Amino acid sequence: MFRKIKRGLKERTLLLEPFFKERTNIISDLALTDVQRRERFYQLGVETRELDPVFALIMFLKSGKKKEINELSEICLTQGETTSALMGFEATQNKGGILKGIQDRNLDNLILRGSLMNYIGRTLLKKEGKMFRKWKKEKGFNQRTGQFMPPVINMVYNLKDNYDLGISVAKGGLYLGFVFDLFGLPMKVVECHKRKSYFKEIDKIIREDVEGKKILVLEDDINTGVTSKEIFCKINENNPLFVDISFAHDKPFTLEEDTSVLLIPMGYRKAYSPNFFNYEKFDGAVELWKKGLKTKV
Repeated sequence: MFRKIKRGLKERTLLLEPFFKERTNIISDLALTDVQRRERFYQLGVETRELDPVFALIMFLKSGKKKEINELSEICLTQGETTSALMGFEATQNKGGILKGIQDRNLDNLILRGSLMNYIGRTLLKKEGKMFRKWKKEKGFNQRTGQFMPPVINMVYNLKDNYDLGISVAKGGLYLGFVFDLFGLPMKVVECHKRKSYFKEIDKIIREDVEGKKILVLEDDINTGVTSKEIFCKINENNPLFVDISFAHDKPFTLEEDTSVLLIPMGYRKAYSPNFFNYEKFDGAVELWKKGLKTKV
């Protein structure tokens, strides 16, 4: 099988060789105007679109032809060339195309995050960053903390209807708490340090907040499980219906796996991380996130 694939790639490269040379000629020809160069790239894309959609897409990107870029991006997507397809969709700001591309579960994590950020728009992300810093300061935290952005937004959106209260563990879990708050969900902040056996309620939690309720603990990561255990014990004193935990960092687990092997203390019912969720509802997540940003202004 590998030899067959390798032979096919070699044949394809030989067929494309004259077009590679033509591309080099176009780039190096200093006599060409920008308009002429773009037109030559366009013609090269037309000539190769059946032979190699990825190469043709690159040529159309250089020509700036949006219609052809979107057409070739769709073709690349159907042929499993998701990274190339996303490159085209992002160049034309085709959000529908980006939304289709990010459904690929085999997509490289860096490519995925870049595409998610392009879908949202960097201007809005900067605005959110400023609001997060202000929100943290109001909670009494001026230190720099992680801001994980689109994957967390997607995760919280998928979880938001399943819980009565989110408990954000400072400082790492503050961004999760901020997104919970943006979505208009009940949320409390606590601070806990494993080395000092320190627990403090930044937001006052009374028994009625927890008793008989579905609780989600919001953390950034887990190393030893000591902090998570302390948090669970404090919450469990008020007799919740159940307690789950979510992380801002990706984790190699599914809900069906035994959480104890991942240092998650006994008592937590389920554990989540951003990589567990697909992006089928990402457009809805972004719209609700934008609405939250407007409300907080």
